[in-house]
Amino acid sequence: MYQEKERTMELNKDIKQRDEILFGAYYIEDYRFGGCKRFDDVSVETLEKLVELNFLDQEDAQNSAPTAKSFIEFMKKHPGFEAHGYAVTDSRPDYRVTIEGLNYLGRAERETIMAFAMFANGADDFSVSDDQLYCWWD
Repeated sequence: MYQEKERTMELNKDIKQRDEILFGAYYIEDYRFGGCKRFDDVSVETLEKLVELNFLDQEDAQNSAPTAKSFIEFMKKHPGFEAHGYAVTDSRPDYRVTIEGLNYLGRAERETIMAFAMFANGADDFSVSDDQLYCWWD
């Protein structure tokens, strides 16, 4: 469950622009179930663009997950990871973009696996296999 924290910034409310950056298009119908829309496979460049345009609060975090800033810093140091999470519609008072975890497809180097294991320590779901690294915070 997401716990609203006091915002350090006012988020940009241009949901059409936000969703075009995040999903490639905006469709209000995508938010009909609970006012949230999931995203997967989001690059660090996309996250940085969302921060630059004030769609993503760097200090925001999903419960005990790292902050958005921490996710971005990790992804910049360790290329190949993509973020997953959800976006909340502008009709809700808790409008935001929230990162819930990371995914890496392919064979990772040992140092990448070790850095990932340290970063994802405490995640609710954590897996390492020959062809994927994955973590998720509830």
